[in-house]
Formats: sequence, C-alpha cells, structure tokens
Amino acid sequence: MNGARWAAAALIACVAAAAALEVRSETAARLRDGKPLTGLLSIRHEGQEGVTPPALYMAAAGPRGGSLDLVRIPPDFPVFERGPGGEAINLRTLADVYGQAYGPDRRLDRADETIEEAALTMLQSDPAWPEERGGPFRDSDRPAALDFHLRLSVGAGARPGFPREMRRLLADRLEDPLFWPRFAADAPALRARERAGRGAYELLLLARDFRRLSPARLRLSELTDPALSHRLLARVFARAAGAPEPEGPVDAEVLNGTDSDGLALKATRLLRLRGFDVVHFGSTRPLEHTTRFLDRAGNADGAAAIAHSLGCAAPEVVTALEARPRAAVTVVLGQDFASCRALAETAERP
Repeated sequence: MNGARWAAAALIACVAAAAALEVRSETAARLRDGKPLTGLLSIRHEGQEGVTPPALYMAAAGPRGGSLDLVRIPPDFPVFERGPGGEAINLRTLADVYGQAYGPDRRLDRADETIEEAALTMLQSDPAWPEERGGPFRDSDRPAALDFHLRLSVGAGARPGFPREMRRLLADRLEDPLFWPRFAADAPALRARERAGRGAYELLLLARDFRRLSPARLRLSELTDPALSHRLLARVFARAAGAPEPEGPVDAEVLNGTDSDGLALKATRLLRLRGFDVVHFGSTRPLEHTTRFLDRAGNADGAAAIAHSLGCAAPEVVTALEARPRAAVTVVLGQDFASCRALAETAERP
C-alpha cells in the first residue's frame, strides 16, 4: 500500500473514531440539543488575604447563542446542610463556612474548595438546577456536576461585579494565546468535580464551546434573597436555553449618586418624555462612580431599554431581584453620567 492509501486509511479511521466518540458522548449530545453549560467562577484580587473568601459566580452559558449569565453569590448568603431526612439543618453563611475551613492553620486551598462546594450544594438544591446536571439536590456526598470551573486572579482595583469589567476579564481569558494549554491544565480539577469524569474528547468539546462564548452577551445577576433564588435561577437557565425575555410594563426610580444637583429630576423628565413611568426620584449616598441600571423584576431587557433611552451606549445592567420593589428598574446615576449622551445633553440645559 503506497503512502497515499495509508494517509487515506488513517483519515478514514480518524473520522470513524471521531464519529463514534460524538455518538457516545453525553457532552456532545447536550451541546447539540442546546442545553446550558453550567460552571463556577472563583475570583481573587491580587494581594487579597486568605482570610477573605473569594468572589463566587455561578455561570450558565447558552451554546446556541453564545450567551453567558453570571450570578454573583455573596459571602453573606445563607447555606445549609441536609439532615438524614433531607431537612435543612445547621444554617450558616458562606463566609462562616469559609472561615471554619480556613481555620487557625490558614488552609487556603481547603477553604476555597469548601466554600465552592457549599455554594454548589446550595444551588443544586433548587429545582431550577438542570436535571441532567445533578439537580434537584439528592446526595450530599457528591458535588454538583459542572461543565467548567475557573479560578481567576484579578488586579487589586478590579471590580468584577460590574458588567463592563467582567466582560473585559472574560475577553482577556478567551483571547489568551495559551487558552488551550491552560484549559488542559485545568482539566484534572474539572474531572475531579464530575461524578464519572470526562475523556479528552469531551474536554476538547467544552474548551471549543467555551472559546465561542461572547463577552458582549454577558448578563450579570446577583442572589439577593433566598426566597427569590428559584425565580432568578429559573430565568437564568431559561435564557441560556434560548427562551426570550419576559415582556411587560417597565417603570423606574431614579437616584442621583453624583454631586450634580437636580440630575435625577432631569433624567426623570427625559424618561417620561420617552414613555417611561418614573415612580420616584431622589438621591443616594455615598457618591457613585458608575451609572448602573438594577433590574428588580427579572426583565433585564426592560432595564437596558431605559438605559438606551438615556443614551447609554454600553450600560451597566445588573439583575438584583427584590420581593416588593418600588419600581421594576432602579437607575443609579454615577459620576460618569456624561457617557449617557442624551442625559448629558439634558443636564447641560438650564
């Protein structure tokens, strides 16, 4: 057999092997079906002392649209252990869990792993957690299954809780020339979180699809109230699966976080002229550097519409649900309000 035939035979064998892996791969099936990829981000600031827990974010990525939802899990959020009958016992906060694991021995690795597992167990206990990802909660001995797990280090002054900064952090990670070898280096830790582990082919699929994520389509949310967790998680996973945003009337409250007197009133008049119902305006302290739009009702598109009406080209929209919000959207005007062109033009008028 000459060289050409050997090459053709090798190519056919490779194609056949890839096809067999594709058919047998659970990960490939999930990606074909457009099911969300679930993950966890653990972020530390450079120079941050080990006694302080990392910032944790649950991630839900939509393979079909390249979307990415990040849900911040604050350290004071309550978590619990399960009793023999499945009842909640030993209610604590994530910070308490971290501090106990860190202990006098200053076991940073153990503390990081412990708070991550506690957060995942809390998330997995919610019925909104996808069934194929190990939910709802069944077995306290096994962590929730993940598709990816990233531990990031950011500069001391970074603010990952703001969408613009988080987009930049993710873009840097995805554009890293060493992305592929670093993903491979992280693979053992990823396998350790899985119940049965993954082969090289499935890890390659995950790396490929993670690389396709679009930081521009990032949506940032925050867990604020345990009673609202299910509502937020259900919306996050629905969005990752391609479901449209809910529609409905959008009203707003406007808070002036600047030293520019009368700015909230001017923003209120502008929004009312453009058809939005502003139910309250006032001021807030301390002063805010960044203009933000807080979605209180689970309609991030509505918050973005208000932002664009003020002329904000790249608004900071964060979903932070409230049980009884004063308005569907809280507009917090920061010292950078001039970046919102329509608002800046209005503010210049007497």
